[in-house]
Amino acid sequence: MSEKIVLYGAGKHGRKMLDYLKYQGLENRVYGFCDSNTRIIGTTIDNKPVIGYEEPKEKKFPFVIT
Repeated sequence: MSEKIVLYGAGKHGRKMLDYLKYQGLENRVYGFCDSNTRIIGTTIDNKPVIGYEEPKEKKFPFVIT
């Protein structure tokens, strides 16, 4: 089973990374996005949750910095 990752940054670079991972057939590896913007935490981008910085550390998700 493949390990889930979190994309660090939910802006245009994070979305471009998700698009690239989709193109590579790796979208199912992405748990979601991590961002500091409290206005978007709790929302979704392409059905992936946007979470704060604590949750990935608690679940020990590796980050991909975008």
